[in-house]
This record gives sequence, C-alpha cells and structure tokens, in this order.
Amino acid sequence: MAVIQARKNKRGTTYQVLIRAKDGHPPKYKNFPTKQEAKDWAKLEEARRLQETYFPDQVKKKYALPDLIDRYIEEVLPTKPKNAKDTKRHLLWWKGKIGKYGLSLISYDLIDKYRKELINKPTEHGKKRNPATVNRYMTSLSVVFTYAVKQLGWIKENPMFRFTKLKESKGRQRLLSRNECDRLL
Repeated sequence: MAVIQARKNKRGTTYQVLIRAKDGHPPKYKNFPTKQEAKDWAKLEEARRLQETYFPDQVKKKYALPDLIDRYIEEVLPTKPKNAKDTKRHLLWWKGKIGKYGLSLISYDLIDKYRKELINKPTEHGKKRNPATVNRYMTSLSVVFTYAVKQLGWIKENPMFRFTKLKESKGRQRLLSRNECDRLL
C-alpha cells in the first residue's frame, strides 16, 4: 500500500511515496516534484508488484531468506559440527545484508553486489578479506539455497550456480626444522 507525504524544504514542496507490502519486497521510497507524478508512480509500482504475484513460475512470496537461514541453522547445521561455527557466522552476515528480500527476489545481481562488498570492504581489523574467505561466505550461502531447492522445494534453482570461485592462494609449504628432522629420523 502506498503512502504519499508532502515534504517542504528550501526548494519548495516535494512528495515522497512509501510503498510497504508483505509480498517479499523491501519498502520502497521515491520523491517527486508533483503530487500527480507521485500518485502515477505509486499506481504503476503497485500494479507491477501485483503482476509479479500472478506469474505461475514465480516462487511463493511467503518464503523469505531469514526463514530459510533460520531453518537451515536449526535443522541442518547441528549435523555438521566441523564447520558449524563459521558457517553460522557467514549465514548471519548474509541474513543481515539480504535478509529483507523474499526468495524470489534474490538474484545473481543482488548477491554479486554484496560479494563485491566482501571483496573490497576491509574487515573490522582494517584488512581485506582473502579470496578463500570470500569463497567460504559464498559456499555457505550456496549450501542454504541448495537445501531450499532439493529438500524444501521452496525455489526452483540455486542463484549461486552462476558464480565462479575466486582464485585462492596455494597456501604455505611448511619445511621441517633441523630439530624436527632429527626427531623424525
């Protein structure tokens, strides 16, 4: 449902449209110079959202990413104790970034936007993430989408399949010290 508010500023009056709906879309705001333009845009946007609802091959809007991630953490993650702590941290990061979207609205472009953020934005320690770390974040999300496809049937395909992994470093090759060599032999 659209709400139009008149806002007065130094340049005159503008009209802000706010559309909130429980159809999987995040709230949307847009400003217009005239009230008629605001009304026209609101009608078009609501019609577009309504039309999306009736495509038969679209995903049901009632499923959202936070529901999927929570279910995965509760049901599947306890069976994988080896890396559960890291996977949970990755999934909660994704939930914070794209959790406001319905599953049908999560696309390659949306995920790629936050993948680039993972690559370029420094961590809280001021360092860039290694490609291996970015790959782990992506893999954690991909596993959740695979679960939604194969186990739950909530979506038809995994939006992560188009991504390629970043090239990871080979890691270090550790050499034995003289003491370790002597003890080994």
